[in-house]
Amino acid sequence: MDAAWIPQRTAVGPIDPSMGTALASAVVRKAVRVLLLGPLEAVVDGAAVRLTGRQRALLAALLLDAGCVVSVERLAERLWGADPPPSAAPRVRALVTELRRALGEAIVTRSPGYLIPEGAVEVDADAFGALVGQAGGAEPEEAVAAYDRALELWRGDPYPDLGGPVAEAERHRLDELRIQAIEGRAQAQLELGRHQAVVAGLTRLVAEQPLRERPYGLLMLALHRDGRLPEALRVYREFRDRLVRELGVEPGKDLQSLHQRLLAETAEAEPPGEPPGEPADAPAAPVPRQLPPVTGHFVGREAELRAAPAAP
Repeated sequence: MDAAWIPQRTAVGPIDPSMGTALASAVVRKAVRVLLLGPLEAVVDGAAVRLTGRQRALLAALLLDAGCVVSVERLAERLWGADPPPSAAPRVRALVTELRRALGEAIVTRSPGYLIPEGAVEVDADAFGALVGQAGGAEPEEAVAAYDRALELWRGDPYPDLGGPVAEAERHRLDELRIQAIEGRAQAQLELGRHQAVVAGLTRLVAEQPLRERPYGLLMLALHRDGRLPEALRVYREFRDRLVRELGVEPGKDLQSLHQRLLAETAEAEPPGEPPGEPADAPAAPVPRQLPPVTGHFVGREAELRAAPAAP
């Protein structure tokens, strides 16, 4: 875990020094960090806090709309689905009370529900997105470092305690960022000439994302620059075959253009061959000789020979 972005304690309002240390401590907000990129974890003032499954689900449901009020009804739907039990509303309020005991005053009551104000909680998903965005506009060396820091935050599927379309959409968004980070890191590594270092990671990515085009192009480039041109061409053939078989479409123009460039390099590297047809210095094909050898005299015709007239 990257401790560099754990927030320091921040006061909820100005503190008059004359109020004394005890009162000052009473108005200090706890530093809360929530890890969403994998099984949800909460860290308060540097110490891990154990939460039940329902508590984790409620915290995740609030963080899906951080900075916005989420109604009790919406929270119940996110926790229990489209048909929550009659006791859902009081149970949500009880869970909020439990979370406040664990996390401090990060959750604010605001009709018709609750919210977590922006900045009240540090979330690894926010840092992840910021690092990926930072890497996208950086020079290759800095980009690799930023992508590495981002990918270190990823521990598994986000929001595992929540179902429903909103959570699913957020999972998809974060996973897309993760894939972009892997692709961007590979691109930066290729620009730095580290083609061999990215082959294994890209091979895993194309297995995970068999219909995504960009990883195939990066893998083809990495293999080609590593002196493995036949493998690069095979990667294209297998991807094209899959697209045609499963979707009935051809690869995009960029990937086709890369394939043509690699084919042209293959043709230039091959020695000129003989023109089609029989080579000029080929030996003549042997003529079969299947007749028996000539005999010196007739055989097996003694009676006919005796009856034949003698030659004049």
